[in-house]
Amino acid sequence: MAQQESKRVAYLTSNQNEERLFLHQMKESLRTAGWTEGKNLQLIARYATGAPLSYESSARELVALKPDLIFAAGAPPLRVLSELTRDIPLVTTDFSSDPVALGYAVSYARPGRNVTGVFLDAPQIAGKWLEILRALVPGLNRVTVLWHPETGSTHLQAIKRISLELGIRTLVNPVRTVVDVHAALATAKGRRQAVIILPSPLAYAHSAELAELCLKLRLPAASIAKGFAENGGLVSYGPNLAELNKRAFALAVRVLQGEKPSALPIETPARFDFVINAGAARSLSLKVPDRLLMGAEIVGQ
Repeated sequence: MAQQESKRVAYLTSNQNEERLFLHQMKESLRTAGWTEGKNLQLIARYATGAPLSYESSARELVALKPDLIFAAGAPPLRVLSELTRDIPLVTTDFSSDPVALGYAVSYARPGRNVTGVFLDAPQIAGKWLEILRALVPGLNRVTVLWHPETGSTHLQAIKRISLELGIRTLVNPVRTVVDVHAALATAKGRRQAVIILPSPLAYAHSAELAELCLKLRLPAASIAKGFAENGGLVSYGPNLAELNKRAFALAVRVLQGEKPSALPIETPARFDFVINAGAARSLSLKVPDRLLMGAEIVGQ
């Protein structure tokens, strides 16, 4: 393989706890394409700061450095970066945004601007969370929704619409910190209700803590983060991160090789992880229907 021209690749994220897999996959994808850190590749990392998390100063630092590409890990960093630059290519894994509605792209097939990546189909996954919880919680009639405002309202609106169709009442709680979550869940009481934790940096970075809290409060809950169910939460359903990152990094490689993000079709997840924690179900006195058992990975047995 011919030596590639040196590149500077930056990334902006909130969750250093989840970074190991992300960074390993990024380095491997770039190495396979001919870029090796310390030789012809410089990786520049910045993180959100404060509580609630702020991306503004870190994003400005990255844009000022003018790297060849910036990887935006999630909806909040993409929103900030897209406001700061229309020139630097931005590649993302965004679980919350409609890229066309928010102006990141003209269309999925041909974005037309400086953003491409993998975006999540909100109505599909919102319906799945509600379907699973209805199967697990007899007579479900109320859902407490934990929503991080900086992620946008795509998932929230889908949840509201589908819940209305199903005759389920939704109680929306804006949450930016774990303290906010504690306050929101303290009021969630009753037998025929459940909790949905919408996609956000909070959902991933604090999945174990959120799982512990929901179990302590005896609340059936669903999250996008696989770590939520693995750490004691009732159920998780969301895109397979390894597959999603691999596809996004493949797009990043194509950009570094000279293709324009404006011409690289936006992708959507192909694989989803569905995990049920059997121990949590027993603790909550819930029976898991056979039809769910057939399609899920079962943990906590």
